[in-house]
Amino acid sequence: MTTTSTPTSSTKAAVLTCRLAWNHPLPDGNKRAAWAALIMFLDLNGYEWEPDPPQVDDAETAMLAVAAGDVDEAWLASWLRERTRQIGQPHSG
Repeated sequence: MTTTSTPTSSTKAAVLTCRLAWNHPLPDGNKRAAWAALIMFLDLNGYEWEPDPPQVDDAETAMLAVAAGDVDEAWLASWLRERTRQIGQPHSG
């Protein structure tokens, strides 16, 4: 029997962030756009940073590693799980 698990919010956020950073949809600012999308995704899904705000150096190092391809989506999802907490329900419509 095969079971399919639903991706967690941190996994979805990691995929969104990595794909934006890796695929370079913009001529400039892809890391910033990926970070902004990450923040918006977490907020819309009822999550916040723990501690608030995240350590700038920690977040910058993570985004640079993502953009360089040094880490994968699973690593970023784990990194996010350690640094975010659920504060409410996802926003609807």
